[in-house]
Amino acid sequence: MPPEIQQLVERARALHESGRAKDAIAFLRSRCKGRRNHPYVLSVLGAYEVRAGFELIGLEHCRMAARQAGDSFIVLSNLGGQLTAQGHAGEAVTVLTRALGLAPDAHDVRFNLAKALFLSDRLDAAEDEIRTYSAACPTDLAGHFLLIDILERKRKPDEAIGVCAALIDRNPTDSAVHEKYVDLLVYFGRIEAAFSHLEALEERPDVPVGPALAQKHLEVLALLGDFDAAIDLGRSV
Repeated sequence: MPPEIQQLVERARALHESGRAKDAIAFLRSRCKGRRNHPYVLSVLGAYEVRAGFELIGLEHCRMAARQAGDSFIVLSNLGGQLTAQGHAGEAVTVLTRALGLAPDAHDVRFNLAKALFLSDRLDAAEDEIRTYSAACPTDLAGHFLLIDILERKRKPDEAIGVCAALIDRNPTDSAVHEKYVDLLVYFGRIEAAFSHLEALEERPDVPVGPALAQKHLEVLALLGDFDAAIDLGRSV
């Protein structure tokens, strides 16, 4: 990348990271007027525009960058990530597959590809990709949560619950994992098991029971028909 392009992007990044997103966008736009735009500049501009709420023009700038530099991993991975975030899953799968072909060890790209495949309802392919991702990044809960979501949609309750139970074993004090576990149990109709788990958490001072878990406890009590207990719990929360 030419040094002047690198300096331009670094200046825009400094503006963006200091909370001046609009100034960063205005700066990059001013540099793109009336000249052949460098694809990396367009790619960065597009990403900032999408984040600022200018999705249509931002995605178009990212696409323009990819058309100019279809063999650039950075440009393709950025476009794929933006497409996934904006729900353009089918197009994202194509772009991210190209990007992953250029850098097979790019774990963030593999995660985004798995997510795009999931959103496209290509569940077997999504499961393969996210299992590969989670094997490489075993401490990232997002990967395990996506696998659980895939198994849930594939109607594999025992497997999904088993994955979540294993996460609890590895992250016993993480309330987000317990929330996911209770959600799964309720989704698959195992209300008594969800209730038992929530009751056990009441005896666990090491697990922070925040508003989300308290709300789930209320919902489970209501599903069991124990409205008096739900009212009492609601008053104490």
